[in-house]
Amino acid sequence: MQGYDPSIKIQLRMLGSAEVHHQDAVT
Repeated sequence: MQGYDPSIKIQLRMLGSAEVHHQDAVT
């Protein structure tokens, strides 16, 4: 993903949400 902000990924990881895996796949 262009212009992806790592801080967003960190926030998702803190939530412990499955979205973290989704974002990892997208990037």
